[in-house]
Amino acid sequence: MARPSRDNIQAAVAGWDALVNNNFQRLLDSPVPFPVHSGDESDLESTYPAASYDKCWIWVDHTVDGWVIYESDGTDWAVKSFGGTVEVEVNTPLAVAVTDEVSSITTGDAKVTFRMPDDFTATEVWASLTTASSSGTVTVDVEKNGASIFTTDLITIDATDKTSQDATTPPNLTTTAFLKDDEITINIDGAGTGAKGLKVYFVGFYSGIYNPLDYSTSEQVTGMTWIDGDPIYRKTVSCSLPNANTTTTAHGAANVETIVKLEGRYIDGSSDTLPLPRAASVDNDNIEASADTTNIYLKSGGNHSGGSGCYVDIYYTKTTD
Repeated sequence: MARPSRDNIQAAVAGWDALVNNNFQRLLDSPVPFPVHSGDESDLESTYPAASYDKCWIWVDHTVDGWVIYESDGTDWAVKSFGGTVEVEVNTPLAVAVTDEVSSITTGDAKVTFRMPDDFTATEVWASLTTASSSGTVTVDVEKNGASIFTTDLITIDATDKTSQDATTPPNLTTTAFLKDDEITINIDGAGTGAKGLKVYFVGFYSGIYNPLDYSTSEQVTGMTWIDGDPIYRKTVSCSLPNANTTTTAHGAANVETIVKLEGRYIDGSSDTLPLPRAASVDNDNIEASADTTNIYLKSGGNHSGGSGCYVDIYYTKTTD
């Protein structure tokens, strides 16, 4: 089981190597199996010396945490963490009201001046009206720190139209990068006749930080909300597998109001990871999962006591919110 070549990933041979040179197609073509250590973390190093298994992953039945993945760095084995902080782009349009809704717009510079709230990359800048111009084109220019963001053609809204989306001449947007605190001014170069309620829209991406929520046996705030607006919490609970009965495990969550969902996984006697709840073709292989404000219940007509590493994630709202 020494670390195989990273250039020849093969199912059940080299597929458990943690490094595949970023070639995800190989993983799609050959799903990655994880070998199972017959012992626990105490004898992992003596069975598989880390120096011989650099960047390899293996399932280990941890004496406290249950089944976890260990990774070797060529010196030591450590529990593999899949959490962390990832920088991603978030599609967040910005809308700016340039004029009021009742007054006919007039030409002029700096009808609105504001500062970009954060670093932003624009993919489109367009405009709309509440009341269309009865005759004549509405023309809008946008400047960043005193310079137009368009090279030639500006934003235009044709007579009798309320939006620039179908303008005869589309704008030629050439400045797309904005920094936090850039000064943005919006000028009206053509007012048309009787046009009212001008808005300008910046479509694009803020650079943001997304912090994936790690699974934890402690209560976590997910950042999601239920249909009544209450925040949704989550915790991971280690549960006992049923043996032709119903097992009861206290989840320890306080002030539970609405249970939003349950999901989990366990490892059966053949070391396969299976989902919870489980729907199987054989009735006795099914495992039902349910919960109330105090406990999680797992029910089956079959014997699953030979499995291990049974964890259920409970999502819920609280009476205190």
